[in-house]
Amino acid sequence: MTNKITATINFSFKGETFSPSVEIDLDNFFSETQVLEPGIVPMSIYNMIAKNGDIDSYSYVYEVMLASDVSFSEACGLAAEHLSEGRFDFQGFEKDWKYQKKITIIQAIAQRHMHIEDIEQQPQLRDALMEALDSTV
Repeated sequence: MTNKITATINFSFKGETFSPSVEIDLDNFFSETQVLEPGIVPMSIYNMIAKNGDIDSYSYVYEVMLASDVSFSEACGLAAEHLSEGRFDFQGFEKDWKYQKKITIIQAIAQRHMHIEDIEQQPQLRDALMEALDSTV
């Protein structure tokens, strides 16, 4: 399942209203980005919105855009669980996304070697495989 979300910034500059937005493939985004600051929208999101909205990063419009809040909507997949009232919990999503990626890996291993259809039904095995995966060199 693809995890996507739409990010939009609504702002005005010199009497003109702007509403640039971008649809973000969160699987690609989190494969390339690590969110560091809780509660803060990563700068790369602003840059993606600006690029998609043809806003030059050296313009005053860009500076006004940076001072505006990002609103999130249209979440798909796991992202939907982390969207609330236009806000997106990047840290919570990242944690769950990484867990889901690990579960996919260990589920395939358990299926292939032990014919286990649902690793979540075997919590001790799941935890052991997760620990082994986390401690890989």
